Formats: sequence, structure tokens, C-alpha cells
Amino acid sequence: MIHETLRPFLHDLVREHQQMHKLTQTLRDKLEQGRLHGWTEEAALEAGGALCQLRNYATQHFAHEEEDGCFEDAVAIMPTCAPRIDDLREEHHEILAALDRFHDAADLDDNRPDYWNLFAGQIEELLAQLGNHEQREARLIAEVFNVAPDDT
Repeated sequence: MIHETLRPFLHDLVREHQQMHKLTQTLRDKLEQGRLHGWTEEAALEAGGALCQLRNYATQHFAHEEEDGCFEDAVAIMPTCAPRIDDLREEHHEILAALDRFHDAADLDDNRPDYWNLFAGQIEELLAQLGNHEQREARLIAEVFNVAPDDT
């Protein structure tokens, strides 16, 4: 049974994970379009916008997870999950650093299509890492707070 004070947090977490998935999929779609149709300036601009949106949202989302006490509550309830929480926190920093590097290298003001030819594959790998991270996080929260994984 979920304590009533956790319901708003879990609802917010579900909404944030859904938004993260949506933004990730949007960037994947832009990368696929560029690969299939060529990296025009317009395609580069759209991919750059999607990368920027994902980066900004991930920054906000990860801060929310780390600052709202969820991780501390999880460790208090299930102390054995502390190493997994530490891993998730470390991944937050790694993923954000990678998003920052790709964002900065894209030089979005110059709208460089050649950038996307070089880095699209690496960005796809990062998106896969982000998806795996979010899945592990959802499973951990579901386990600790005794909710169905779809509820996180």
C-alpha cells in the first residue's frame, strides 16, 4: 500500500518519465529523418532544437528527483538499495555532461549539418543509455515503494 503522501510524488514522477520518453523519441525521430533524407540546415535546426529541449528537461527532471527527497526516502525504507541509488545519481551527472557536450559541440547558432553526420550515432547511444537509466529507476522506485512499475 502506498502512503498517501507519496501519491503526488509518484504521479509527478510518472508524468516526468512520460515527458522524458516523449522528448527522447522526438530527438530519435529527428535523427532518423536526417539519416534518411540528409542533413539539411532545416533538419539540423530541428534536431538541435530537440536536443536542446531534452537537455533542458533532463536537467530539471534529474534535479527534481535528487532534491525532493525520493532517493533518501528509498534508502530509509530499503537501505540495501543505497548502492543502486548512488549509481543512478552518478548516471544523472554522466548523462547531463554528455548532453551538454553534444549540445555545445552542435554549435546550434551555426546550424551545422556536418555535426549531425558525425555525432548522430553517438547521440543515439546516449539516448539508449538514458532510456535504460529511466527503466532501472522506475523499477527501483516500484520495488521500494511497492507500486506497479507502470505507476512510476
